[in-house]
Amino acid sequence: MSRRTPTQARAEATRRSILDATMHLLDSFEPDAIGTVQIAEAAEVPVGSIYRYFAHRDDIFGALAQELMDRVDVPLEALLRSDEPVEALVEQTVEL
Repeated sequence: MSRRTPTQARAEATRRSILDATMHLLDSFEPDAIGTVQIAEAAEVPVGSIYRYFAHRDDIFGALAQELMDRVDVPLEALLRSDEPVEALVEQTVEL
């Protein structure tokens, strides 16, 4: 769970930098091999900045997972409300 939701653009940019750096690290390392120090270095922020927005490392992973689910959920919801034939919906879903 995130500690706080950024209200200023600079704070949101810092949070976004943390999430983007973590995603980049996940391209090369397993989650268990990634620590907050690595994330801070990759995001070019002090380690304390991470704890300002996330209680611990797993909260960062949770925020990333939620973002990914949100990206998929909206298109799937639109597909489910569609009047298109099932075959077309399956094709569109596979493209996601």
